[in-house]
Amino acid sequence: MPELLPEVPPSPCALGPCFNGGACAPAPAPGAGYTCRCPPGFRGSNCERRADRCADHLCLHGGQCRDLGRGAVCKCRPGFSGRRCERNADDCTPNPCANGGTCQDGANSFTCSCTLGYAGADCRRRADACASGPCLHGATCYTHFSGHVCACPPGFMGSRCEEEIGGPPPAPRRLLVSPPLALACALPLVLLAPGVGLVLAVRRRRRLPGER
Repeated sequence: MPELLPEVPPSPCALGPCFNGGACAPAPAPGAGYTCRCPPGFRGSNCERRADRCADHLCLHGGQCRDLGRGAVCKCRPGFSGRRCERNADDCTPNPCANGGTCQDGANSFTCSCTLGYAGADCRRRADACASGPCLHGATCYTHFSGHVCACPPGFMGSRCEEEIGGPPPAPRRLLVSPPLALACALPLVLLAPGVGLVLAVRRRRRLPGER
């Protein structure tokens, strides 16, 4: 009678438990199950779930993430570049600010700090320092590289001709006495007047002719 060999249990991978092209590998220990090695873009114990590569905020600076199955691609906003949109393009290279202006880089933008006498987004426009009418009292305004210059008419001075010189002297101020104060000062004189008159009359009598 032939010798019977022990029955070998079927492989756990025989029925193809791994989906979406996953590779099945039996566990080292018999009867311990299997492990699925998932292809890119899938996850789960049986590779049954599609991986969302955009769930981890892959793209920076507002870039839009697109999962193409085999990988994710970032569509960057204008002014940014790189695999994850991590690089901010230098909008100040080359310097767009003319006439010695200083450029400050932004997000797909730049800002120019213009030197005196120039204005505009790129400092190419000549600034008119007299446009706002800074000179007063009919003075003539001239535009200088450092700002405005006012030619003042006679009788005025200052950077804007705001100070008047050589004007008429101020009128003297009168001392005003309030009525109660004036009455208080005059009342003693009124009360003393009869007595003073009586004394003068007595002295006049004593000096009549013939009287010694």
